[in-house]
Amino acid sequence: MKTLGFIGTGGMGSGMTANLIKAGHRLVIHDLRREQCSSLESQGAVFKESPRAVAESCDIVMSMLPYNEAVQAVGLGNGGLHQATGGAKLWIDFSSIDKKTIVDVANQLAQKGWTVLDGSAGGVEEAAAAGTLSLWISGSKELFDEHQPVFNAMGNKVIYVGDLGNAKLVKNAMAMFAAVQHLSLVEIAAWLKKGGLSPGCPKTWDSDWTWRVRWKFPCHLLPWPIRCFQLLKLRGRMATKPLESPATSTILSLGGSLN
Repeated sequence: MKTLGFIGTGGMGSGMTANLIKAGHRLVIHDLRREQCSSLESQGAVFKESPRAVAESCDIVMSMLPYNEAVQAVGLGNGGLHQATGGAKLWIDFSSIDKKTIVDVANQLAQKGWTVLDGSAGGVEEAAAAGTLSLWISGSKELFDEHQPVFNAMGNKVIYVGDLGNAKLVKNAMAMFAAVQHLSLVEIAAWLKKGGLSPGCPKTWDSDWTWRVRWKFPCHLLPWPIRCFQLLKLRGRMATKPLESPATSTILSLGGSLN
């Protein structure tokens, strides 16, 4: 088994790292908050003081970081991967950032002999802990195929999506889709309430469709946004007048196009 490095052991990273340990890999880890690593250290992981030290102690570096600047710092900052004098030359980053950042960092690291694979993870912290994430990977197809055992230790759906940076686009698209769902449900809830429905009424409409609506803000996404639009067909029968909202107008126009 190869020695793996993992940088960023927060809610998602800790679950991913724990499953790599369970799969039999040796792990070296780093996080700005040392306390985030204590549980993984108790499972056999070894803490290192910097991304550079992680790279010099492993065969592959992985990361799950919170924002663009963190990825730039890990790759190119003081004590970053670009300063490593040995060890790993492959970095697989799963951070939810933009495409431009990972491509720019990869291009600069290439001058130091590094190769970067770009990953995105679909799922919440519980899925990370259970090893049931969906993983989208982009970059070298040869390296994607070679490291399937590593990916399969963290997720149960692993998909190759082409050129470097595409995995970030997939994750950004998922976030946009979720935002549209949330906004749709907010508008629908407000519209139904304005039309005179009680908060509990939507729960009775469809027994196989989970409605979990809080009238201030939704706590769950709807499984199929198309069904949101179909509900808007009731608008003429239930609401006394439309909501004066650009978001609602957009949703209604989309709903009309589905007829």
